[in-house]
Formats: sequence, C-alpha cells, structure tokens
Amino acid sequence: MFSIMHGADGSPRTSSPFGFDSSSSRFSAPITPDIDDERSIYTSPTPVSRSLKADNVKEIYFKAHVEEMLEVHKKELEEELHQNRMKALEVALEEAKKESWMYKPLDF
Repeated sequence: MFSIMHGADGSPRTSSPFGFDSSSSRFSAPITPDIDDERSIYTSPTPVSRSLKADNVKEIYFKAHVEEMLEVHKKELEEELHQNRMKALEVALEEAKKESWMYKPLDF
C-alpha cells in the first residue's frame, strides 16, 4: 500500500493510496503559520506578540479617552471663563452708568 519515492531533491518520500505525501524525515513536521504573526510581519518591522498588541490597543484607547476628557473640561472651563467675563462686564457697565448719572448735568 505504501511506496517509497525519491523527491526532486533526492530525499525519500512516502506516498499513500489516500493521496497524502509526507517526508520520511522524522524531524519534519508540517508548519502552520499563525495568521496574526504573518500579518504582523507585514505591518511592523519586527513581529509583535499578541499581548503586546493588546497592550498597545489599550494604551491607544486610554489616550483617546484622556484626550476626550481633557477637551470636554477645556470647553467647560472656557465657557465658565466667558460667563465670568460677561458678568464682570455687566457689573462694570452698571457702575459706569451710575457714575455717568452722577456727573450728568441736571436740566431743570
């Protein structure tokens, strides 16, 4: 049922009636590459482990969250500052009106 054949490189190979060929070397094993590792080779100069990728993703989301919160607080502070300035202007305007009324010549 099994026959021994020699491959193109001279190494003996066995063939089975089921259509599976395998090398007769006892150290060879089929290599199944990890899909993530294959992608990481093309997306970064050095392969990156999954845990490091997960850490990077967490860091990116954390930084985005912090930047978003800073932006929200910045807008709130700018709005509060604007409101305080408007109140100060209104008070100054009222004071100016009082002073100008006091110095206005009286018409009888």
